[in-house]
Amino acid sequence: AELQANSCLFVMGSEGRGEQLLKTDQDNGLVWRNGYQPPEDLAEICARFSNALMDFGYPECPGQIMINNPLWRHDEDGFVHMIKAWLMMPDADTLISLAVFMDSHPVAGDTSLLGNVRQAIQNAIASQVAGNDAVLARFASAMDAFNTSRGWWNRLLHLNHQDPKRLNLKKAGLFPLVHGVRSMA
Repeated sequence: AELQANSCLFVMGSEGRGEQLLKTDQDNGLVWRNGYQPPEDLAEICARFSNALMDFGYPECPGQIMINNPLWRHDEDGFVHMIKAWLMMPDADTLISLAVFMDSHPVAGDTSLLGNVRQAIQNAIASQVAGNDAVLARFASAMDAFNTSRGWWNRLLHLNHQDPKRLNLKKAGLFPLVHGVRSMA
């Protein structure tokens, strides 16, 4: 109860945007109040939570964007510091992580905590990123994160569901569209 009162569980990515029509994987994080000391067994609590979601049929995120990964659980200042670093020193992984986080949505606990982090990030974007063409170009480049050398038409016609080269509409279609609009906004 103390953890719930001092933290916020949130979902991210397509689930955070409310796009999931079919079953999704886990994309979640945990932020807690600055100054709050989470329980010593927080790692175990988060592992049990992720395992429970798997038991309910939600597979692990292939990119490990889940609360059982310490990267996705911090206090408010920890998240703000990490995400500002992603903005200023981006690479392929941090650009995807930033894009996924941008679509975060609170689901349990004190929702104002995620709101505080998101507001701090919006302020950083407005003051440090807006108008900085180099940073904006790096951020927008995440649209190509799932690009493959085969053309989308060839992959669309490849209907074998076991073939890893088949077209993934979420990664090759929806993500670039959403991220492109986000980048332009």
